[in-house]
Amino acid sequence: ENLFVIEDCAEAFGSKYKGKYVGTFGDISTFSFFGNKTITTGEGGMVVTNDKTLYDRCLHFKGQGLAVHRQ
Repeated sequence: ENLFVIEDCAEAFGSKYKGKYVGTFGDISTFSFFGNKTITTGEGGMVVTNDKTLYDRCLHFKGQGLAVHRQ
């Protein structure tokens, strides 16, 4: 129960394992939208979590680590 799980769902968008969608098993999950993946946008990706603390930390990195309010 003390294991932190990061799911790599890059090639499994919409897939299920034992009736449960991938991206819902771990503490945080990642999806890739690069050109050679199942769903593409050219580049980019998505991170999903239901943990508010992890969500807030991810917001910091979405702009490549730049501060939300540049000073």
